[in-house]
Amino acid sequence: MSLHGTHRKREVWGSPIPIIIYVRIENCKVKFGMIKLGFHTIGVYNKKEKSIWHINGSVIINGSLFLGSGFALSVEPYGLIKFGHNVVCSAMIKIICQDSITIGANTRVAWEVIISDTNFHWLKNFETGERNKKSSPVVIGENNWIGLRTLVWKGTRTPNFCTVSGNSVLNRYYDIPECAILGGNPAKLIKVGWYRDLSD
Repeated sequence: MSLHGTHRKREVWGSPIPIIIYVRIENCKVKFGMIKLGFHTIGVYNKKEKSIWHINGSVIINGSLFLGSGFALSVEPYGLIKFGHNVVCSAMIKIICQDSITIGANTRVAWEVIISDTNFHWLKNFETGERNKKSSPVVIGENNWIGLRTLVWKGTRTPNFCTVSGNSVLNRYYDIPECAILGGNPAKLIKVGWYRDLSD
């Protein structure tokens, strides 16, 4: 099912390239209330906080999705965000996508987290003129718990059942076991063998 779909053409390197823009629900039966956007559930935030839904790329939703009050979701042309089933993001989160962001099923994202697959600008090597990559895919594993005010930057990849302590900075592929705790700036492995049980 597509909530919104359209095709645009844009000049890229002198040639018209089609940009496909859509929000699509996949791999699940569509039910009333399965997607909740901008709902107020956190008492310390203003329930009238405005949310932003800025889609110039593509969004795929694979089940129920909750984005709390004051969220901002921005997908640029050619960007793709995939939400797994039963993803819950709390108030005032920001998700910015120019490349690709995947958030695994049953993941919880706390207040004021920023997830971005781009740093928006290139840096150039003074001697060689080489430019770095300004964007790189982000993959958040299933059953993750991302603590408040954490920054998740381009190139981040976390395992399943990963817990991230608040105010951490993630910026690379974390080749670590499942059921791990990450924390710090930049985030490092703190402990293994712990996870958030959503049934508690």
